[in-house]
Amino acid sequence: MELPDWLADAVPEDLEDAVIAGGETHPPVESVRLNGPPGTGKTTQQALRVAYLIEEEGTDPDDITLVTYRRALANAVEKRLKAWGVLDEDEELKYWTTIHAAANRANKVLSGDSRQNNSGLGPAVTGREKYVFCEQVLNVDFVAARPWEDTRGQLLMDTFGWMRNNLLNPADQSDVRQCPHYEDLKTEWPGVDVPTLWGQYEDWKAQHGLCDFWEILEEAQTGELPPTDVVVIDEYHDATPLMASVSERWIDAAGTAIVAGDPLQVVNAYAGASPRFFTERLDDLPEILLDTSFRVPEEHWQAATYMLEKEFNAPPVKRDGRGEIRTYRSPIFEHDSYNDEWRVPGESLPGSPAGIWADVIEGTENRSVLYLARTQKQAAGISRALDKAGIIHDAQDDVGGWNGRRLRLYNALRKLERVPRTYANETHGAGLNRYTGDTGDAANVRLTADQAAVMIEHANAATLDMSRSDAEALAARIRDDEVPMRIDDLEEHVRPEFWQTYTSAEASVSELLKAGEIADHDKEALKRALARNTGLATDLSGTRVLTIHASKGSEATDVVVYDGITATIAGEMERSEKARRNEARSWYVALSRASERLHLMYDGFDWMQPFLPKDLAQRAARAAQRHAPAVTDGGETR
Repeated sequence: MELPDWLADAVPEDLEDAVIAGGETHPPVESVRLNGPPGTGKTTQQALRVAYLIEEEGTDPDDITLVTYRRALANAVEKRLKAWGVLDEDEELKYWTTIHAAANRANKVLSGDSRQNNSGLGPAVTGREKYVFCEQVLNVDFVAARPWEDTRGQLLMDTFGWMRNNLLNPADQSDVRQCPHYEDLKTEWPGVDVPTLWGQYEDWKAQHGLCDFWEILEEAQTGELPPTDVVVIDEYHDATPLMASVSERWIDAAGTAIVAGDPLQVVNAYAGASPRFFTERLDDLPEILLDTSFRVPEEHWQAATYMLEKEFNAPPVKRDGRGEIRTYRSPIFEHDSYNDEWRVPGESLPGSPAGIWADVIEGTENRSVLYLARTQKQAAGISRALDKAGIIHDAQDDVGGWNGRRLRLYNALRKLERVPRTYANETHGAGLNRYTGDTGDAANVRLTADQAAVMIEHANAATLDMSRSDAEALAARIRDDEVPMRIDDLEEHVRPEFWQTYTSAEASVSELLKAGEIADHDKEALKRALARNTGLATDLSGTRVLTIHASKGSEATDVVVYDGITATIAGEMERSEKARRNEARSWYVALSRASERLHLMYDGFDWMQPFLPKDLAQRAARAAQRHAPAVTDGGETR
């Protein structure tokens, strides 16, 4: 279906040939399933259909519920519609969010305030609340020494969460036996009584007015509906049974429903996700296959589908352009589990994470790199290698990266670098103004509330004009106020020694206190990053480290995929078709994230078992030669 003229004029040049897929037989007012293999434009097609409904059918955006599972993708359609002029830039849409947030806004399950229960907890159960229950109530460990290790508390919480998200009752021992975490829990905690502990947990939550995230969806199974003129649900292949139950209720109530997913990208089978939620439970909705991949080059497609076809038939998708696959024998990553220390390859070694970054990313504006590995432990090693080179990067929770305190300290120190060390000796008041113009306009430096707070928390007590307890209280107030802080304002709380100590970028790092929040390797990463980079670090999306499971929906010009599965996974694959299928889908996802270059890394982690064929690049090249026209001499790859 051709785009209306106004929409054709609004979309960017790279969408000038776009159409509403399947619109001739199933126009935008009809409910549909969008089956979108990698790179086929699921988000774009959702945006085109929603834009049509708003402008051509007069649907009020406030009467649309548009949700996904992951926060990172929740505003993808909204961004496009604002860029196309369909939505105002300042428009805030209550039900364009995650499925949990939409359910909560409809039913107000989490409407409380932690200050009302005098415990400082909740109202939502997060890692902190789980820690308190496990460590202080049950007297068992919750926090593992390393992110990839398990504790009794984590396994117990994982068991509770898995069961509720899979519509099972932890009070019923027969249901407990169906949980895949239960065997690991019994091994770690012999004699554990899950039903009894579940009762304790529920009583403790009630006492403190706390609510788990799954309870939001449980309420939504029978509670108030969000707006249902139009219901859009993205990334449906991530849905657990509980999410699917809620989604199906909303879809049944919808005037128009758009459900987007790819049953061959289900890699969270361990969490209860299943292709059947899309292929069977919604089979009353017409299915539209998006049949052209605009991202995945031919060579990458052949590599990805070679792994997929061990268990499934590849979807009939046309590819657009050629790409490149580079193969490496990775430098070795070593981890000393006793001391929790890493030995990681440096930038000078060919095939190191930093070496690849310097080769394909450094100094470019339109390139990005995504490092993928099967396990958190591998991802943690890759992140450490980037840290060693001073490369600021994003990473998923628990594997490293610069999400949070480390990034705030970096930006704070980078801003404070604009303040002359001699400011400590000035008669203040108008002292900074004399430096305006020759030191980066120091008088106009503004620390965000979070940046100011972390500097106060990590500054040496000798540089502060207050006690440590007062400093902690001040940091909390600054965060609560959420007001940027000028240097003149900060000066009221510090001594002259502060400016002598914390205005020298990397040289200042050694004077930061750990404050129970950062470790030695964080300080070393800060020092190296401040030495390597200039300017503030704001957008980290150009360099990311993820596990394969966390990478769905992600893409980059360059994707570095590390080979290897654990012995546990290998054993499960020998015994279980379900495990083999999950692994085939996982590597299909990993190998289809790049738009230009795919880098295959072998032999980097000696505790992993090889999985990808060593000749995968050659196989893919031969298959690409058979299935697509060769790039002509002098032509460009994508």
